[in-house]
Amino acid sequence: MIWAGVPEVSRLSYGTIPAPGQLIAQALDYTNGPDPGSFAVLRLSVQTIDALHLGPNHNRARFSRMGNWAGEWLAP
Repeated sequence: MIWAGVPEVSRLSYGTIPAPGQLIAQALDYTNGPDPGSFAVLRLSVQTIDALHLGPNHNRARFSRMGNWAGEWLAP
């Protein structure tokens, strides 16, 4: 099982209560605890990356596998 190979300190990141994205009253109103049910291994094949940089000058680029990962600029 892959979970067995996850370092103990890293396991604390899986099992946050309340679940990530839920509203909390104060910045630290959550607890961490290891929960193998909240851990998943995702296997995927990236076809396109859309990269957006927000700064004084926003810029955006797209990279695609079909284009041999050559980038092209997009309007942000």
